[in-house]
Amino acid sequence: MKAELVITYCIFIFIFFLSCAEKREVRVLGFAYKGERITVMHEQDTIVSFKAEDNADSISICSFYKTADLKFNKEILNVKVVVDSNKVNVLDTTISITKLKEPFISLLYPHDLKGNERNVFVDDEADSTFLKCGALYD
Repeated sequence: MKAELVITYCIFIFIFFLSCAEKREVRVLGFAYKGERITVMHEQDTIVSFKAEDNADSISICSFYKTADLKFNKEILNVKVVVDSNKVNVLDTTISITKLKEPFISLLYPHDLKGNERNVFVDDEADSTFLKCGALYD
């Protein structure tokens, strides 16, 4: 009987520690040309991946709003944001997201930019960082 209680207790502790990773909803929103694929990954895991197809304007720029759950097992997670335009990565950068509050990643309107340049804005109500084509700007 004692052995069964010890085993049950150990299983409970193991499950508790597995569930210690804190989940946060990450919002991915913004604009992309119709047909572009937006992918957000953490290490080898894809957090969200979709093709911009809905809500296109007169110059084929689509707006989007997607949400995904992200498990934080550290204070800061590095995620990779890729925008694939017809098998050409017009944005391929790594950004840091803190686990405070509600993080979001916003891809800015691409038509106002030169060439294939893309901008990303990241915020979590506690820290604001502006990223441009993988280079960091405050």
